[in-house]
Amino acid sequence: MKINPAFKPYQSKPVTRYAHRIEDADELTKVGEASYTISLHDEMVEFKAYEPPVAGDFIVWLKDDDIYHCSRAVFHERNHVED
Repeated sequence: MKINPAFKPYQSKPVTRYAHRIEDADELTKVGEASYTISLHDEMVEFKAYEPPVAGDFIVWLKDDDIYHCSRAVFHERNHVED
């Protein structure tokens, strides 16, 4: 399929994501239909998760009211991660 000439190419901006890799020792608590909390440095952080978060997955912080779960596989696809 040929790209319609009305579509112009735009380069996306590189972005740095702030994330926490969920560890086995982390305590996650389900607090709503699609919300969980985790204690990080003595602070309870609430985040959205539409599938159960597990060790190895990530919690991504975009801003104070936009914190969400990202599976390990998806996070590794979209970010440079050193294991």
